[in-house]
Formats: sequence, structure tokens, C-alpha cells
Amino acid sequence: MSNDTTALEHVPFARAVVVIHSNEYDKDFAYTLQQFDPKRKGKRLVREERTTDGAGVVTTHRFFRPSGWEWAITPDLPPSAKGRWRHSFLDTHRLAPRREPSPEHVGESLFDVSFEKEIERQWLAVYSSTQAEIRASQEKGLAQILNDVLSWREPKEAPNRSVDWEIAYGEMVSFLNRQDAKAKPSTKEAFRSRFEESPLFRTVLRRINRVEHEIAEATAPQTKLKELVRRFFTGSKELLAGPTSLEIVTGDAVLRPRSLSSGEKHFLRILLENVRAEESSLLIDEPELSMHVDWQRDLIAAMRELNPKSQLILATHSPEIMADIEDSKIFKL
Repeated sequence: MSNDTTALEHVPFARAVVVIHSNEYDKDFAYTLQQFDPKRKGKRLVREERTTDGAGVVTTHRFFRPSGWEWAITPDLPPSAKGRWRHSFLDTHRLAPRREPSPEHVGESLFDVSFEKEIERQWLAVYSSTQAEIRASQEKGLAQILNDVLSWREPKEAPNRSVDWEIAYGEMVSFLNRQDAKAKPSTKEAFRSRFEESPLFRTVLRRINRVEHEIAEATAPQTKLKELVRRFFTGSKELLAGPTSLEIVTGDAVLRPRSLSSGEKHFLRILLENVRAEESSLLIDEPELSMHVDWQRDLIAAMRELNPKSQLILATHSPEIMADIEDSKIFKL
């Protein structure tokens, strides 16, 4: 996915072909790596292994790669393509930091702190992306409203009142509350009177209605994430999501993510990574670790529910993970 062959230098194989379908270009691209004849020039030895048979005969096996070894891509990538497909990789059994910890910090708490920092990093990325979408919708809506006001012409045709005034009132209050605005209609009746009398007022409210729907779409993954936590986690846990942190509420107690069970930690991390994937590919190695069998069976359905646009590529030993997957989409490695 990143067009990098470094990790394959010590993997013995004769030929590898990976086909990637691009939704953006509506085309399949075949990536091919070929094992080369070591007698040809321009090759380098990357690994050497010796084996001994029953008669004591030693055989040397040499594995070569061409200098500047790269994927051969067919057809050629479009000029606008950067050669690296957007994707995420989640190696679920590695919760500890990559750096070697100092002796005084070795212990189970290191894993918990590392997990919590990773969760907060993921959540910050999700929250920031959502806020950017919301701001873009609001700015666009404000520009359209100003344009309507400045260029307004009284319509000659009969007014279109397709938006119910009570719905419009609720969306306007929600919009103003989000902006911390103080001005609101004195009463619902005053709002209704103006709604029925002013075509410009109705046009402005239709703009607000559109912005509210766009905001609802932008925040839908966060809403669904909270719903899945409520549904799967034990102890009536609720996800409390702030701008920079995640907390878990259960009864009167507020817990940090590090206090979750190992299965809940894995589940939450996978769901967050799935939200961040958006319309790209998400590769997960052994997603079933620490998960209850029932969760394993429902995992993919929950991920599709949370983000139906992402492509999921999972490596698993769990038959429960694959239980509801079509045979044509299961490959034995």
C-alpha cells in the first residue's frame, strides 16, 4: 500500500502479485515483484541459509534482490497519483511503546499508559477532523446566507413552505446554541409569525436546515461510536468524549481508558482506527485478541455499521470473525 519493498527483503518467494482497486480512478492496478536470477547483474544478496540433509550434505541457499528493487505497476499510475494508497495498519497485540523502557518503568502500568496515549491521539485526530468538517459547513452556510440577504428579490411565485416551522425552530435554536449566541426569538409564536410572513426568513432557515444536516452527517461516526460502546461494554458504560480526551462513565464513577478490560481496550482501539480510516483501507492483524467469542462474531458487523465506506483487510485465526463472511472473501494464508 505504501509502495515500500523493504519489509519483503527477507521473505522467500518466487513471485508476488497484489491487485489494488482504486475507487477514485475506477481501475485495478497490479503490483508485481519477481524473484530474479542471481547470475544477472545488478542484484544483491539479501539472505543466505544453509541446510544439512540426512547424509550430512550441506546446501547453501542464496536469496537475491535487484538493486533498486521496486514494484512493477500495471497499468501505469495516473500522473495525479502519488504512488502510496491511503491506509491504516493496526497491529493489535502491540500496546507497548516501541522504545525500550527504562528499568524503573517496566510493568503492566507501562502498557496501560501507552494504550491511553494512543487512544487519546486517535480521538484527537477524529475530533479535529470532525470539527474541521463542521467549520467548513458553517462557513459555507454563512456565506450563502449573506449572499441571500444582499441579493434578495421578493419571489413572484407562491411561497414554498416545505420546512415545518417547528422543525425549523428547533434547528435554529440548536444552531445558535452551538455558536453560544444569546439572541433567540421571544416565543415560538413570534418565530412562527415571522416564519409565515417573511420569504427571506424562510430562505435563511432552509440554509440553516442544510447546515444542520451536514453537521449531523459529520458527527454520525462519533454518535455511532458511543452507541456501540454502550451496546458492547459491560457495566452500563458510557463514552464521554471531550475535545482532547475520552473518559468512561459507569454509574457515578468516571474511568480513564486504561481502566477498561483488555477486551474493551482492543475493541475501542479498533473502532477508533476504523473511524479514522474513512474511505481508505484498514489492515488489522489478529483483531480477536482478548475479545469474548460473542464480540468476535459481531466485530465486523459493528465495524461496517460504524464506517461502511472503509475496506477491511483482517488476518485472523478466529472462525467466529469469519462466521458471517462470504467464502469468496476469505483467503487462506
